[in-house]
Amino acid sequence: MSSKYFWAVLFVTVVVALTPRFVIKLIQNKINPGLVYEEALRRKSRSISMNGSVNGVSFPCSRFVL
Repeated sequence: MSSKYFWAVLFVTVVVALTPRFVIKLIQNKINPGLVYEEALRRKSRSISMNGSVNGVSFPCSRFVL
C-alpha cells in the first residue's frame, strides 16, 4: 500500500466516483432549486450590503464584493 501507483489509482477512483453526484446536484440546483437552497441564496445576498462590506467586515478591494 505504500506504492505511488496505489495512491494515484485510489485518488482517481474517488474523484471519478464522486464527480457525477456533484454534477447532477449542480444541474438540479441551477434548473430547479429547492426552497432551502433559494433561502440560502436570499440570505447570502442580503448579508452583502451596498457599501462593500460582508457581514460587517469591509474589504479594501471591490473584487471581493459578490
